[in-house]
Amino acid sequence: MPADLPETEEPTRPESVYLLLRPRRRFLGLKFASAAVLSLGLFGSAYFWLGRPAHLKLDARSSIEAGTLSLEVDGREVYSRHLASPARTKGVFTKLLGRDQETFEGWIRIAPGKHEVAAHVVSEGNESPLQDSIVVDLKAGETRTLRMVAGRSFGTPLSLKVD
Repeated sequence: MPADLPETEEPTRPESVYLLLRPRRRFLGLKFASAAVLSLGLFGSAYFWLGRPAHLKLDARSSIEAGTLSLEVDGREVYSRHLASPARTKGVFTKLLGRDQETFEGWIRIAPGKHEVAAHVVSEGNESPLQDSIVVDLKAGETRTLRMVAGRSFGTPLSLKVD
């Protein structure tokens, strides 16, 4: 470099240019916290939505004068009840119209999926129990109606049906 030329200084930049060139770390913690809260909310709502139980609404009729009903889901008893229909009166029309039946409802909470539901009715004075079973496939949060009829004169004495 020639000696007679003055040394030039490096050009100076204004302060605002330095602020633009500097990496932004100002709200980094806030960004991470909001991302964490959002992801926890998404995972929590997915867990709540998919983890909901399913329900079976039991809608039952029985003309068993005295006995016991037990419902099992996959071999585990989930519902039981003492059966006692009104006193039988003589007459064909009373039996055909179902006026000697007791009706009741119940709610059974089970996990979603495919399950075997079995009903056992033991009437007093009768050694052999009435039995029936059905397979149901329930989705999370789903409610289905399980209809049961016990002590029928015509057809099967105990029947289960899912609507």
